Order: sequence, then C-alpha cells, then structure tokens
Amino acid sequence: MMKHPLKALAIAWRGVKTKGPMAPEIPMQNQRPAQYVFDINVQLTLSQIRANEAREKAATAAQTSASAA
Repeated sequence: MMKHPLKALAIAWRGVKTKGPMAPEIPMQNQRPAQYVFDINVQLTLSQIRANEAREKAATAAQTSASAA
C-alpha cells in the first residue's frame, strides 16, 4: 500500500520535478575502500563456461571423426 496516495497522484499528474537546485554532494573523505567480492565468482563461472565449451567442441570433433571413418 502507498503511504501517500495523494502525493503519488500529484506526481503522476504533474510529473517528477526536474528543475531547481541539485542536492549537495555527499562527502567521500571517510569512504570505505571498494571490495570486489564477486571477482572470484565471475572467474569461477567463466572457467566453467570455457571448460564446457571445450568439452562440447571435443565431443563434436569426436563425432565428426567417428562419422567420417
């Protein structure tokens, strides 16, 4: 449920406000360093995909050579 259906109706009718001053930038002095927690998952998935592609290519080559013989 919406908490403010009349406000939502007003925004739907008039549109989102795009004119006027921007919000101030937030300070980044105390920002944590980025943690790339998905790098290991990406590398593992890519290696699995490449291994599957190599297996499929080898199976296709084996079928081709078996049917040619």
